[in-house]
Amino acid sequence: MRARFVNEAKEEYSMKYELWKWGGYSQGHSGWYFYKNGTPIVGISNDSKDKNNVLIRHIESKEKGMATRFILALLKNGVSLETGKADYNSISTPAYYMNKKITNLVKQDEDLDFKILGNADNSGKEDQDRYKDVVDKTDNYHYKWFKV
Repeated sequence: MRARFVNEAKEEYSMKYELWKWGGYSQGHSGWYFYKNGTPIVGISNDSKDKNNVLIRHIESKEKGMATRFILALLKNGVSLETGKADYNSISTPAYYMNKKITNLVKQDEDLDFKILGNADNSGKEDQDRYKDVVDKTDNYHYKWFKV
């Protein structure tokens, strides 16, 4: 899928699936990118081989608020996303709040749905700043979001 559109401000947006270009933990994996005027502004690397069933490895956004918009656009285009493997992957504080926000938006859209896959495993992360606010939350879940 290659979606391309232009908004009222004459900004051109497109989505592409290609090799991860921002290095780090996702190097060597493929991912979805959201481009604005030819520049990638959001990337979601995939920990699976199926571009239409993404197991989120990493999300990186160069513009605030765009990750949520991009996830909803992918869902609307039939790409399902999972936040991680239950009882295995951890979820940081920012990811916890983003997951809750997306799940609430999915609940409001009759074309989208979600499934709770299970709890996040944040054990051993109690002393890390990125996890300290959610390490004891009982609703720190991994989700699968999808189009119905």
